[in-house]
Amino acid sequence: MQPRGRMIFALTAGVIVIVVSVLVSYVCFKILESSAEADLDEWKLGGAFAGFVFTASILTSIVFQFYKQMTSETLDSYREQIQELQTKLIKGAPCPEGFTVDIDERHNLVFARPETWTPKGGLLYQYVEPLKKDDPFVANFNVTYWPQDVIRDLLKGEFDPDNVDLEVLYNLIGGITSKSVEELLPGYEKVSEAHEYVHVDGLRSLKHVHSYRAKMAAESADDARIEIRQTAVTTYVPRKKALYQFVYSDDSKDYLASSEVFNQVTSSIRFL
Repeated sequence: MQPRGRMIFALTAGVIVIVVSVLVSYVCFKILESSAEADLDEWKLGGAFAGFVFTASILTSIVFQFYKQMTSETLDSYREQIQELQTKLIKGAPCPEGFTVDIDERHNLVFARPETWTPKGGLLYQYVEPLKKDDPFVANFNVTYWPQDVIRDLLKGEFDPDNVDLEVLYNLIGGITSKSVEELLPGYEKVSEAHEYVHVDGLRSLKHVHSYRAKMAAESADDARIEIRQTAVTTYVPRKKALYQFVYSDDSKDYLASSEVFNQVTSSIRFL
């Protein structure tokens, strides 16, 4: 319902409530000679006026409930219209045979790509915080995506996307993540490692906190190592038949404060 329509409805309903209340009080208390009395603090309402107030309150409550239902239906209608517009936008994008359409709402971009193309290294997003003075390590946040064909290869073909052993899958992905860090950084030395289950958008996920020391460059001296703390949250999404991993890293000195930001990010995640 449009704003003008809601205003008309409210005015019309108000007039009807008053007219019907007056009519009911007249019929009951004038023609049928009924009697009623209502107490309101130190005031007493008697006769037709009490009937008018009682009838008006009942009718007003009914109107409000009806109006609430209409508003809810209007919001549902808006959502459907948005979905239809998105569908039209997708259908309107040229999509040759063997291609699929990608939507990037953040950059207001719709494009078609070959279905066989996948994100490089599975990396969907990569962000870094602004460089701070005397900060040896810049905090970073990465989102990685594993489609079901990649997961099936990792599990050597033993993968049922509708019946997934999350413990096996999460431990496998966690091991790959840790190994990639170990191979990438020179002078790697593990300090600690911990796991726990959390929920992301209602889905059981594995949170992996990994602390290690490493050089920032291969030519650095041994005493130039810094301690890094990395948190990885891995989530399998059944309706997508795919796995997402959200990885955040910062040096141990700044991690306590910056991890609050990461927790806010993960709590905001929703899978469409």
